[in-house]
Amino acid sequence: MRDLQKAVRWLEKANDCMFHHFGVKAVLYITENQYSEIEKGVFKQKRRSFPLETVFFDGFPEMFYTLLKYVRDKLISQKSEIRLVLVFKRYTKLKEVLTENRITALNEENKKFSKQFNVNKSAYKMAIDK
Repeated sequence: MRDLQKAVRWLEKANDCMFHHFGVKAVLYITENQYSEIEKGVFKQKRRSFPLETVFFDGFPEMFYTLLKYVRDKLISQKSEIRLVLVFKRYTKLKEVLTENRITALNEENKKFSKQFNVNKSAYKMAIDK
């Protein structure tokens, strides 16, 4: 768990030092490939991916633990293939600011919701439900 978190933080330091100057950022994705047999010898592939970025894990701390539990369960069941993928994407400072603002708004919405209904629903779960 700590190794993955360190890798993501090092990648973000590399982005700040090397890639952001060129309008590019490197993002580590965790991908899950599921194969189901439709007919004999014919398979259907289903792929899910999730970006590993500290801005989301800092905003929603329980998300990292939920993700690790999900990956562990999939690896134990041996019904999925889990891979780490390094993707280079276009980067702008505006996108980064908008993402941070969206996370802040979700966290504030969570606080209002919790006070109004005396329920402790996480901002992460609210974001998933939308």
